[in-house]
Amino acid sequence: MGRYELTISDLLILFVSAVFILFKSRIKKAFAIYLYVYTFFLFSVGISIVKVIDYNLYLSEIIPYIFGFFIVFSSVIVFSSFDNMKLLKRVRIILVLVLALSTLPVYYQMVTGIKLEYFFDSFGWRYTFLAQNPNQYGVSLLLYSIIISLITLKFDKKNISKLLIFMLFFIPAALFSGSKTTTLIFGLNFIFIAILTFVKSKIAVKMTVVPLVVIILISGLPLALEFLRTNGGQISRAISIFEAIGEQGVDGIMVKEDSGQTMNEAIILFYNNPLLGVGLANKPMHSPIVTEIHNTYLKTLAEAGSVGFIGFAAIFFLPLIAFLFSRASLVNKLFFIVFYILWAAMNWPAMLLRQRWVWLFMVILFLIARIGEDGKIERSKLSLLN
Repeated sequence: MGRYELTISDLLILFVSAVFILFKSRIKKAFAIYLYVYTFFLFSVGISIVKVIDYNLYLSEIIPYIFGFFIVFSSVIVFSSFDNMKLLKRVRIILVLVLALSTLPVYYQMVTGIKLEYFFDSFGWRYTFLAQNPNQYGVSLLLYSIIISLITLKFDKKNISKLLIFMLFFIPAALFSGSKTTTLIFGLNFIFIAILTFVKSKIAVKMTVVPLVVIILISGLPLALEFLRTNGGQISRAISIFEAIGEQGVDGIMVKEDSGQTMNEAIILFYNNPLLGVGLANKPMHSPIVTEIHNTYLKTLAEAGSVGFIGFAAIFFLPLIAFLFSRASLVNKLFFIVFYILWAAMNWPAMLLRQRWVWLFMVILFLIARIGEDGKIERSKLSLLN
């Protein structure tokens, strides 16, 4: 709705937050730190208003952060008020349903050959649903999958095999999106879960089922990919990620030509405005090239300066710090570290912080880090977090 891209969900978040404020809901200390740090982040980037020339552009950038605040605010209150274990499993159910709904058009097209134009981007050639474009769809698919995987690994290990089946269901959607990053990271998530499933399986299963699966994959994967190619989607574009890695290395897939140009501009803008930047979203006022800076970190430095970047770094890496100093198992920490670093890498060639699911992702991961396997809040090895 309108130039600031408000949604019905945004209005519902405001309503829920207002109810919590009205009833003076309490927040547990173990969860409150995320809200405090987010408030600091919002202030640190918002203060760049003193350098702003175009206030409409500034509002377009700050409004998503404000809604991010209410997502964080309502999340920490809910987890402070109800049973954490039940809540996490309900979060998992909701995310599974959201992803399942968004994937149905893919299967419809695969079975019938009919392309439902409503579920594609404005050019009608790349799959997208419940998001504005395929790249955003890919991000939401990845982040929700990581949350679902982590909740299962930490709180519901017995259902890890079901998680593997769940991920199989979403492979066509990942490929249809045409997103190289989605294909790579979702594939790594799938492999990680597959290895854990194999390790935890009984010997009889390892001796019978695993060889059968390997044979099916070797013989059936080429046929499946060809079937998907002939039934729509951007399969070739998605799997070209592996060719790009082989030919150009990681740099070849992380930085595109236009991204590199905006990054260079960002560095120049930061050197000229090191403290407060040029103001959120106000790069066009200082550059002949209106293209947005395609890098979360450099964009923050250029538009919010050192002050804003400190706040950004604090809130962005807080979930990682919380998990590193948690008492989670080595496997859970390994999964978290690998995929949070990959999430951080996704922000190098793009600006992803406007999307509401990004803030949901990070606050939920922080909450998972603070909750023990028994569902109770556990003390962190880092006293500051306690």
